[in-house]
Amino acid sequence: MATAHRRGQPGPPEDSRMTRTLACLNASRRIPEFIAYARSVALGLQRDPRLSGSSPPLAVFEADLRALEEAHTLTLTRAAGTAAARDACLERVRGDLLALRTFVQSVADANPPDAAAIIEIAGMNVKRSSGHGKADFEVKRTRVPGTVVLVARAAKGRASYDWQYGRDGVTWLDFEATLRADATLGGLTPGAWYFFRLRVVTPAGKGDWSDALSLLVT
Repeated sequence: MATAHRRGQPGPPEDSRMTRTLACLNASRRIPEFIAYARSVALGLQRDPRLSGSSPPLAVFEADLRALEEAHTLTLTRAAGTAAARDACLERVRGDLLALRTFVQSVADANPPDAAAIIEIAGMNVKRSSGHGKADFEVKRTRVPGTVVLVARAAKGRASYDWQYGRDGVTWLDFEATLRADATLGGLTPGAWYFFRLRVVTPAGKGDWSDALSLLVT
């Protein structure tokens, strides 16, 4: 698990402060609709040459999707073991979609003027990072694999600092608040994109969350 301590390929720049266009999944919990959505993503990835070379490869995603379709059909027979087999296929396709969202995001980040169009072509939803409550801070790599340092502009007077991180800029995880305007976060996955944001807390109350910064962790 990631921990925080008090102190301080194509994609977005390391210390970007720009409002970002984010790729979001919109898959249904109902399996037939989930399959239809995954199929639309598979078709979308074929519509733009910039979306070639996906991870996982499109052929692998389509094979996993076919396996899910077949396994779901078998559950209609109510034979023993078919539901468990279907659920295993379902988890594999869900994992594929999460990886494909990361891939689509990297392509969108590399083409800012066309970011929204690229995401929509891929069959995903577009979300823009918040433009409210900006707070100056930066995220830096360290020599320790999977560890980053976040450094903010110190607030005037007494203050503490709340920090969050996530993999998609939509779902956030808290890590240890600090009394100083910096923190170290470890235990991240090298080679993965992460998003980070900050909130300043003063005697007057909690401030707004900053815009998210993104970084490819090494």
